[in-house]
Amino acid sequence: MTQTIYGDVLFLIDFSMDFLSLYVCGRICACRMRLFRLCAAASTGALFSVAVLFVPISAAPRFLLAALFAVTMCAAAFGKRRVIRNSAVFCFISFAISGSVTALLSLFGKLDPGYDVLIYGNARSLRADVPVILLFVFAAVSAIFALILGSVFRRQSSKRTALIRCGFGDKQIEFEGLVDSGDLLREPMSGSPCLIVKAERLEGVLPEGIFSYIKGGLCGKAPENISGLRAVPVNTAGGSGVLFAVRPDLLDVDGTGRRAYIALDMTDGDFGGYGALVPNEVL
Repeated sequence: MTQTIYGDVLFLIDFSMDFLSLYVCGRICACRMRLFRLCAAASTGALFSVAVLFVPISAAPRFLLAALFAVTMCAAAFGKRRVIRNSAVFCFISFAISGSVTALLSLFGKLDPGYDVLIYGNARSLRADVPVILLFVFAAVSAIFALILGSVFRRQSSKRTALIRCGFGDKQIEFEGLVDSGDLLREPMSGSPCLIVKAERLEGVLPEGIFSYIKGGLCGKAPENISGLRAVPVNTAGGSGVLFAVRPDLLDVDGTGRRAYIALDMTDGDFGGYGALVPNEVL
């Protein structure tokens, strides 16, 4: 008995499942997500799924190719940082969704027991009729699950702290920061992550003239090292604005050297008793 497989339908199903898996992965790992990058990554996975139908590949090479494409998809969706961790989470989610779809199809008698379900890295059911409504329902449930799980992870992360040591020239300071998975601030030119630090903590440590120049509203004579100052757009629930950031000569987070900018918060108060907000990305 032969069965016709439509490439466009297979592409659409795999694109939907890969997009869903990437979205859930991004929520769990607190990655910065952009729609066009998620679409590009999901399209890459879907094209791979269609391509392997026309190229006879044995199981072992196919598995290695699937793993390579998983890493490529995560790099395209979330960037190269922590790509191995993100890829492992993505593969786990893909297998979980694949198994759940297979179980649901079997439970409701929609899966023909005479056929096998081919699963290798992506959720697919090549030899069974998958009801479209079931895919939409499962996608909605998975999205809700991702939102809830992402919120739980953020609450847990918000209770964590990190020891920060930074220095400019021969001046150094050490203080504790609060880990915040919601801190996705980046320096726009380099794309480097930003720690948000209360500027008063760095008074006397920052390069000469920088602190007073920013505090004075960029009025007066600009310091000689003004070229190291960066304007970082920021959007919050209270509105949008700009923070000024500098790159320290030394930055250790929990004893590990990191490359990141320090965005200076000139407002009064602190972050729940801590002097900085630390993004998960630099841990």
